[in-house]
Amino acid sequence: MLGVVCLLASLGNGAGAEVAAPSSAAKWEVIEITLTVDPADHAFDDTGRQQGQAGTRTVNPFLVDVEARFEHLDTGATHIPFGFYDGNGVFKVRFSPPIEGVWAWTTASTSIPALHKHAGKVTVLSTGSVAKGCPSSQGKKLGFAFPDGSTYNPVGTTCYAWVHQPEGDALEEQTLSSLKSSPFNKVRMTGFPKWYPFTHHEPRFYPYVGNFSEGGNSSWDFTRFNPQFWQHYEQRVQDVVALGVVPEIILFHPYDGGHWGFDRMNQLCGKAGTPSASQCSNTTAAAAECLWCDENYIKYMVARVSAYGTWWSMANEWDLMKKTVGQWDTLFQTLQAADAAHNRERSIHNCMKYYNNSQPWITHISLQGHHVNQLDMAKAVWTTKTPKPIVWDEVEYEGNITYGWGSLSGYNESRRAWTAFTNQVAMAGHSNTNLPEADYQACLANGTDPNNVNCNAIMWWNKGDLLHGESPARLEYYRQYIGGELGVQVPPLELTRSARLGGGEENGTYSLYAQDGSYHLLFWRDNNASVEIDLGVEGSHVATQIDWWGMKMVPMSGGKPLSGKVTITPPPGSNDALIQLVKQK
Repeated sequence: MLGVVCLLASLGNGAGAEVAAPSSAAKWEVIEITLTVDPADHAFDDTGRQQGQAGTRTVNPFLVDVEARFEHLDTGATHIPFGFYDGNGVFKVRFSPPIEGVWAWTTASTSIPALHKHAGKVTVLSTGSVAKGCPSSQGKKLGFAFPDGSTYNPVGTTCYAWVHQPEGDALEEQTLSSLKSSPFNKVRMTGFPKWYPFTHHEPRFYPYVGNFSEGGNSSWDFTRFNPQFWQHYEQRVQDVVALGVVPEIILFHPYDGGHWGFDRMNQLCGKAGTPSASQCSNTTAAAAECLWCDENYIKYMVARVSAYGTWWSMANEWDLMKKTVGQWDTLFQTLQAADAAHNRERSIHNCMKYYNNSQPWITHISLQGHHVNQLDMAKAVWTTKTPKPIVWDEVEYEGNITYGWGSLSGYNESRRAWTAFTNQVAMAGHSNTNLPEADYQACLANGTDPNNVNCNAIMWWNKGDLLHGESPARLEYYRQYIGGELGVQVPPLELTRSARLGGGEENGTYSLYAQDGSYHLLFWRDNNASVEIDLGVEGSHVATQIDWWGMKMVPMSGGKPLSGKVTITPPPGSNDALIQLVKQK
């Protein structure tokens, strides 16, 4: 059981801080330092409603800076995570230690002396509930790995706004239950709520202090966060991590349309008469553009949840938002600096235009699309000089709605996973947009236009709940195969090469093979032409058809070993054949 040390520190100004911190922790779990002061002693105004009133509190505690310096006593490794204000006089700093041993910590604050120069030590043990830590691409050219070096093969899904729905805990708990029994080990989820077809609901909590008003006339205080929103959000992040799933948080998205204004904070920030006005008065940006609110949101999000083990997607369909490329560059640099203590994965998702994914702050390439020529382009343009993993995060969804992006068959959704893998791409993402019959009838009653605010539905893609469709079972088979759970040791992408053995980009025969020649995986997409392959003269290989739709393996050529130059022909009548050739030991 982890120990906790509590003490009361008086710093000579009559306003002390009560400090709570663990005396021991486990590697990759979260060390939380809590510093509590009396809000009245420091004139804190959590809500902004006492500003300007004589004799009342006037200090905005969300603008108070606090951090902690963690130093590993054996190696000297140092990390400085930033803290955050959690309401009611409580400040917190969170850190996930990557090394076992003794860590010494010291807090610092230039704003409030009561938060400054508290110190302690934490003994970090080697084992805990977080078995492997948060995976990353650091040091990898094509794939991802856990901190211990073992391979992480992402099999991801999208469940955008599952933490923002008014249905409450029951729906969220069902979503977590579905995720637990699914093949997915990564889930994309939004930081802000969505106002979008089939998703026209006010959220349970708003991220900021203020008042919502229809017609884009809300009065948010972008300098003050709503702790209730964030406490709920971070709990759900922890719940996802506890399942062994990586929460990939989409920081910004265009699915607001000004309903709340979270999609255009750079245009609302610093307006005269608003609390953020003073934060933008000294900037060189035009009066209508101020990034302070966006940057402040990034810093607060990172401080609260990065330690738990998140990935960051700067934006979904970044090119649909009203920000310049230079502003996105600035936000990435802000994110990188704010997350220096943990350095989690960073990417950005496209609609029609691509961000410059060769930028040094991009750790892996995130794509929306479904054509192989997009993968060829990404490799040629962004990975030639500095190789980075490519993730096909959105390849359209299995479902039955009328939008093209949400009407894939389960077969095509599953097929795209194998298309990605045999093209040396880490993942093709999943989601599900099966519109339940009851919701369909409700939409008919209120007008079939999904933009109608009365046409709402619970689907995995937008709100979570249950997984439907034929692809999850096939993606579980895919996960087991590439993870080596089906009796074949599939090499990590780092140790492979890829080639096109015939056909065109979209109807080719794709080959993923081990650099040492011990393993070949051939995928005939929309063709069944024979191909020639050189297996070498040393040793022999056994060919097996992988029936990825039927989820079984079928021996070929009677199990006869193959060597040298051989011709491989898909079985008669097969479609989208997948064949492996594995060298015998």
